[in-house]
Amino acid sequence: MPSMFKRLFLIIGLLALLGSAWWSSDIQQIGAGVAIFLFGMLSMDEGFKTFTGGTLEKLLSVSTNKVWKSLGFGVLATTLVQSSSLVSVITISFLSSGLLELVQGIGIIFGANIGTTTGAWLVSAFGLKVNISAYAMPMLMVGVVLVMQSRKSLKGIGHILTGLGFLFLGIHFMKEGFDAFRGAIDLSAYAVSGWLGLLLFTLFGVVATVIMQSSHATLVLIITALASGQVTYENAIALAIGANIGTTITAIIGALGANAPGKQLAAAHLVFNGMTAIVALTLITPLIQLVEVLSGWLGFGAEDYTLKLSLFHTLFNVLGVVIMLPFIRGLASVLKKLIVDDRRQQLNLPASQPDRRTETVAPKFISDVVMHHPDIALSAIIEEITRMWDNAVAVMSYALYLNRKDLESEMPLDLALVNSEIHENTTDVDELYLRYIRPLNTAIIKATSNIPKPMSKTQDETVFALKLACRDLVNAVKDVKHLQKNVLKYHDHTNDDLARQYRTFRFQLASLLHNLQNILNYPDREEALLAFSEQQQMLLNSDIVRNGHLDNLIAGHKIPADTITSLMNDSQYCLDIGHRVLQMAQTLYWAHSGTPTTATRELVLDNDELSELTHG
Repeated sequence: MPSMFKRLFLIIGLLALLGSAWWSSDIQQIGAGVAIFLFGMLSMDEGFKTFTGGTLEKLLSVSTNKVWKSLGFGVLATTLVQSSSLVSVITISFLSSGLLELVQGIGIIFGANIGTTTGAWLVSAFGLKVNISAYAMPMLMVGVVLVMQSRKSLKGIGHILTGLGFLFLGIHFMKEGFDAFRGAIDLSAYAVSGWLGLLLFTLFGVVATVIMQSSHATLVLIITALASGQVTYENAIALAIGANIGTTITAIIGALGANAPGKQLAAAHLVFNGMTAIVALTLITPLIQLVEVLSGWLGFGAEDYTLKLSLFHTLFNVLGVVIMLPFIRGLASVLKKLIVDDRRQQLNLPASQPDRRTETVAPKFISDVVMHHPDIALSAIIEEITRMWDNAVAVMSYALYLNRKDLESEMPLDLALVNSEIHENTTDVDELYLRYIRPLNTAIIKATSNIPKPMSKTQDETVFALKLACRDLVNAVKDVKHLQKNVLKYHDHTNDDLARQYRTFRFQLASLLHNLQNILNYPDREEALLAFSEQQQMLLNSDIVRNGHLDNLIAGHKIPADTITSLMNDSQYCLDIGHRVLQMAQTLYWAHSGTPTTATRELVLDNDELSELTHG
């Protein structure tokens, strides 16, 4: 669906450009200016991407943890990239990948609407009064040279300079095109006054922004047209209001391929910009009068309508934020109820009852929306792996005839729980694997191969470690399937020693899963490191071949001879399962904490170091 809309807008845009070339060379110059301006925005976005290198999540955590910080982040980000539409789509990606909460995302959107006014000020105060093409040419020359360099930082600076150069050049072409076009035809002759003109030109502003996918480009077009007298001041105001509404269409299209949080944010964007437009249209006369008063204080000329338009654009966006800001949490709450987010819904499989559902799970964090930026894509992959871990814990609990709620309790695991009688499950573990594990694993591995480049060294290492961890988790689930049959067969065997050993296997795995679930929530990294190392030590000590317990059972003729091979194999299954889930849990913890994976693996304590810490 999103791709269909994009193709439709592409066709409309191309037809408009070709039509302009046929109709008038001046309009062709204006169209070329718009195209160059938009290309400059894309180049700047490409440049900013190279400077993330895995730091985006940390930046967001410190700059959006309060509503006012989110607001400021939105203002700054939009000022830098000069596109509220781009910031909106990126914010939807943040939200879809789990980097942001909805309230933070709405705060960024509010700030983006204020940030978009900076572009209008730059053009009206600087771009129209100075020959900015003179600045564009050196930027383009230096930028292109830097883009050709192999060093990532130089390449990023080159993209930014090239983008700025194209922005300036695009504004120049639009200004020159309108000045030349004025001699051929006066569009201001088609001005419409009154409420009809206000509504009609608001609609034109919406359509123009939807076609160009940028309210910034629309505003620059409006300002350059106003400067050349091609539109009246009143009609330009209506066009600016329409541009604010039109920019939400880009966010909505971007959210069509997103999950529930992305759709929630797009809806919030629509509500905010819609309410802001209604307020601006309703209070149009008082706002224009306020602009006149403030213009006099600021020293604007009576005929300097471009600066007045920029001031009006700022006023009604700030007014919208002031009106809506007190209701931000209420808006988020309503949207969460209307558009339900079930990404975090856990899979609960009763220990002794059949799972009657037949659906196959689909990825809920990974989507096309989040795969345009390495930081966002990696965050979404980590969230999806966390979801696969949750499903794997549920499936392994079910295979071991346990209740996952008991495994996730903060209380110590009760030995009586795993010593209780068990009954054969009616749903096959292979079926559960095919429904709840494999689809997510497939999506995750595909996504790790499609993360956009460039990535930092730490990100590359983390992606590689996550792939290995996913393989470990999948194999752990398969090993549990092999272990399950003998657990059921020998758990209540008449031979007490054999039954006790299989109950021990079950308890050891249950304890490991229980402890790992708790460690994953540890806030302190050093505490988590020590806890993981303790689990590793306990796992090694539980090896009945290594600790001599199997030899004692055999030498004392305590178990039937025909069960020795099964016991040895199942002991190895337990060890393999334990090592694999431990490896996944460690990788998942370090990935969430943002610690370089290879460094933390080297820090895992060996047996002697652990013994020294715990006993000495």
